[in-house]
Amino acid sequence: IIGRESARCLKASRATLFLVDGSKGALKTQFTYSPDPAEDKIGLLEEKDFSRRALADKRPLLLKDSKDFAEFGKSDERERKTTSFMSIPFGLQGKVVGTLSLSMFNGKKGFSYRDLEFLAIFANHVSIAMQNQYLLEEVRKAGSLRKNYEQPLDDLMGQLQGLSNEERKRIDDHIAKLLNGFKDDRR
Repeated sequence: IIGRESARCLKASRATLFLVDGSKGALKTQFTYSPDPAEDKIGLLEEKDFSRRALADKRPLLLKDSKDFAEFGKSDERERKTTSFMSIPFGLQGKVVGTLSLSMFNGKKGFSYRDLEFLAIFANHVSIAMQNQYLLEEVRKAGSLRKNYEQPLDDLMGQLQGLSNEERKRIDDHIAKLLNGFKDDRR
């Protein structure tokens, strides 16, 4: 939703969410949205390269026009090409975990610094959504921990409370003997 809405608000050709693959450290395409299905795969590899740069520098990247792309050696003359690009790194729990990127293809007007600031708001929303998902998973784990460990203890307590007075006295005597044995061993 965040990717789609950022593309719509900033009139981008495509929005892409890249996440760092923890085991390899490489960028993995998590989500891509394009209002035009023909633009789904155009320049996706070079977009990943640009996003890697933003991720490595840990700061936003804005390529406003073709002269900015020359720095990357990506000024080829194709029918449909990226004419403006911006990428914002975002984090989770103090680590940079991905980028939110927008591309414009064959556009006359490129992205501006103001657009980049607006995209930063969307990137913050991505961070918040990922943090909420992480917290939800932690709550689920805690719930399963309770089922796995506390439920058997509750069952045992219920069984103990259901014992007759004779059985309770016999168990108490047995525990007392065990405790006395421990005291003798310590001496």
